[in-house]
Amino acid sequence: MNKPLILVVEDDQALSTGLCFELDAAGYASLAAYNCAKASYLLEQEALDLALLDVNLPDGNGFDFCREVKERRPDTAVIFLTANDMESDMLKGYELGAEDYVTKPFPMSVFQKKLSVVLGRLAKQSGGGACYEDGALSINFSEMTASLSGKPLVFTPLEYRLLKILTKHPQNVLTRQVLLE
Repeated sequence: MNKPLILVVEDDQALSTGLCFELDAAGYASLAAYNCAKASYLLEQEALDLALLDVNLPDGNGFDFCREVKERRPDTAVIFLTANDMESDMLKGYELGAEDYVTKPFPMSVFQKKLSVVLGRLAKQSGGGACYEDGALSINFSEMTASLSGKPLVFTPLEYRLLKILTKHPQNVLTRQVLLE
C-alpha cells in the first residue's frame, strides 16, 4: 500500500525538519518546502495527498497557496499549521477549504491523531472499489473488469493499479517515482 505523501510548507527549517522526521517515523512520506515557489513546484510534480501550510512564508502566504492547491488539485487535503491564532484567520482557512487549522505550539501526539483522522477520511472518500467511466471506457477497479464501447478489455493486476492512479490524477503528469510507489 502506498504511503500518503504529505507536503510540509514551513519556513522555519528546524520545525520543518522535525515535522518531516515525525511524519516519516509515523509511516507517511514527506516533502519539505520552505517557501511558496518550492511548494508550487512540488504541487506540480507530485501526487500529494495532503499539504501542511504555514500562513506566513517568505515569498507569499499560506492562504494564497491553499487557494492554488484547491484550484490545481482539489482532492489534496490542507491543514494549516501556524502561529496565527486570530479567529478571522482560522475562518479564512476553513473558507478556503482547509480540513483543519492547528495553532503553534501544538502537542505532536494530538496533531498526529488529527492527521490520521483526515487521511482516513480521504481514504474512505477515494474508495478501494472505485469505478471509472468516461462514456466509452468503463473500469471497475474492485472487480478488475473493463470494457471499451461495451467490448471487454483484459488487463493485468498491475495495469489496473496503474490505470487507477492515472484516472485519479487526470491531466497531471506523474513522475516515474510516484508510479513506482
